[in-house]
Amino acid sequence: MKLVKVCPKCKLHNDAQNLFCFQCGFSLRPLPKQHLLVVPGDPPPDLWRETYAYGIDFRLCLGVPGRDDCLHVDPHKTGGIILGRLDARTGYLPEVDLAGFGAQEAGVSRQHAVIEVTEGIPRLIDLNSRNHTWLNELRLAPHLPYILREGDTIRLGRLEVAVAFVPDEVTHNPPESNHD
Repeated sequence: MKLVKVCPKCKLHNDAQNLFCFQCGFSLRPLPKQHLLVVPGDPPPDLWRETYAYGIDFRLCLGVPGRDDCLHVDPHKTGGIILGRLDARTGYLPEVDLAGFGAQEAGVSRQHAVIEVTEGIPRLIDLNSRNHTWLNELRLAPHLPYILREGDTIRLGRLEVAVAFVPDEVTHNPPESNHD
């Protein structure tokens, strides 16, 4: 993974050290965090620390519009977790079913995107969805992994989902005591 600067004007991915966009000449300094993107290549160490906050002992909290709490998701499952919606015709149910949040009306595919954890780092991958996957208003290229960070916003079609990291012990209920 490598860090790139996404031009706010023309959306071109520029080298992280560029001060101006190679395509349109727009100034890339100072550039807000939402215009920095990690793409395939070697990961910069500073982004590892920000993402790697809980090592392997974290879950993701996905905040969905119209819900006061969040969906706690364990992204460590082998093969990742699919974000999508129920297919009533075939009975297909993704690991994170967003059907109850207006997913179909918002253009969410049945298998829209996947969150995988590789080497302790969560990554979002668009599964070539019809209405695209966006990370902080940047449209993702299909089948390429993008690192997720605290406070990111994922957009599946037109449905926005906020991302937060939660230490694993917070998401587990304490064992019930047996007072027989």
